[in-house]
Amino acid sequence: RVYRDVGAVGSAFRVEALAARDSAAKSALARRILVYVGGKPNAAEARQSLDVLAQLGVTLTREETLVAARAEADNGSASRAVDGFARAAVAGALSARDQYLYAGALATAGRSAEAARQYARVAGDAGLVPRAAYQRARALLQAGDGSGARAALRATAATHAKVSTAAAPALLLLADLQVDDGDISGAARSLAQLGRLYPNASQAPLARFRAGLIAWERSATAAAAMFDTLVTRYPRNEEAIAAKYWAGRAYARAGRNTDAERR
Repeated sequence: RVYRDVGAVGSAFRVEALAARDSAAKSALARRILVYVGGKPNAAEARQSLDVLAQLGVTLTREETLVAARAEADNGSASRAVDGFARAAVAGALSARDQYLYAGALATAGRSAEAARQYARVAGDAGLVPRAAYQRARALLQAGDGSGARAALRATAATHAKVSTAAAPALLLLADLQVDDGDISGAARSLAQLGRLYPNASQAPLARFRAGLIAWERSATAAAAMFDTLVTRYPRNEEAIAAKYWAGRAYARAGRNTDAERR
């Protein structure tokens, strides 16, 4: 009780576990832990509570296994989340949300290739499918499948063009990879597409900054214009400070020293 009074729920469960001598007491404690972690617990307390649950060794129903796996995916052990979702999947198809969490747990556990396969299975949820498509591309990249990742990023940007939270980061990452490939013109097109279609996306300021850097070699004046418009459109964004500096350098390079000094 003392632990609970100060909010140390995980510690309270640990003490209760020490006192639980038989299977009935352990099962009852496990159910209380599941109720707690199935809500919106403090992350640190949830992790400690999940550790206690794992140590109890109680056999859970499929739904209880899913409750624990979801909590593990959010706050606990990625490997335990993976094990839980895998067990639940044997008994029946996972929901789109659980499939997404399963894939994410695999990615966190370093099992990127498997994560990509599980992301591909997310279906039936208009909010999750685009996010899963982007995360699948990232998982493919982490798994060493560069060509597959690039194709997946292009597919995400095309198939989910109306979902800025998926298409915009896909285009930004694709541009980075195109730079790595030496495809500078392709990177410029990807960044321009991002800025044109998703000007309000969180990735838009960085995309414009990188587009300015790419333009630097081609035209200092064009680069300066990009940096200037970044400052105008996104004055409170962290990229704006760097954009002012680079705009000044670009104008100086173009021989427009008065404009450079104003930056």
